[in-house]
Amino acid sequence: MQSGHGVAMIGLGSASGAGRAEAATQEALHSPLLDLDVSDARGALINVVGGPDLTLGEAERCAEMIQQQVAPTARIIWGAAVDESLGDELR
Repeated sequence: MQSGHGVAMIGLGSASGAGRAEAATQEALHSPLLDLDVSDARGALINVVGGPDLTLGEAERCAEMIQQQVAPTARIIWGAAVDESLGDELR
């Protein structure tokens, strides 16, 4: 995404059922892999993967929640994909 711009962090989350977008995003933001504060992050690369029932709205919700946590001027790139093997799980 960007080179020479500091530390890279990764957060992973997954959830199923009602509210899965919010739950998976919260899990990713509080992942043990993220031992740093993301509020100063200048960029985010977001990949949302879900089963066949994944909606664009859910993917957008994940991106919005992360956007609210990083720096206001952060460059955010996000995408979504369907993996039928996930069933109702969202990652």
